[in-house]
Amino acid sequence: MAEFLKDAVLLTKKNSAVETEEELTNCGTAKGETVLEGKVVALFFSAAWCPPCQHFIPVLRDVYKELIERHSDFEIIFVSMDKSEDEMMDYYREKHGNWLALPYEDPLKDALVEKYNISIIPKLVVIGPDGEMITSKGRKDIQDKGLISFRGWHSAMMAAAKKADQHQQLLEQQEAAADDEEKG
Repeated sequence: MAEFLKDAVLLTKKNSAVETEEELTNCGTAKGETVLEGKVVALFFSAAWCPPCQHFIPVLRDVYKELIERHSDFEIIFVSMDKSEDEMMDYYREKHGNWLALPYEDPLKDALVEKYNISIIPKLVVIGPDGEMITSKGRKDIQDKGLISFRGWHSAMMAAAKKADQHQQLLEQQEAAADDEEKG
């Protein structure tokens, strides 16, 4: 899982697929390392005041619901660009699907905005379990291809994992050859 999300405490809705550790006002919390392990994660940068965000949410909700029903290794984290915590929480509870949210005041929000160069919303950045970005165009993918987008993201994730395994094997072979040279 992405190291930067491992220690994050994320908000959950009471009726989400994620088990909550404690109950808040109609929300619970869950630890990133517990709920994101091995998953493709989409960071959804959005705000209540943004008309394109309002237009995209129903499409995203439908895709998310279908992926969860299929037991896909996928999760969404809402990263609010709202002007206040109240606005964010109303928007999250009333409009969003049963995915996770980063608390409004969490300093990780600014780090994510900077890391992924967020300058316009809505933005859906998709990352693999290793924290590597699969695409910064998740919104376009979903609008163009719908549910099929996940296949492409999963394939990209698997290709990256295979490449990493091959790289690791090469390093081990080089290390073994160097050991043999020292002995011989």
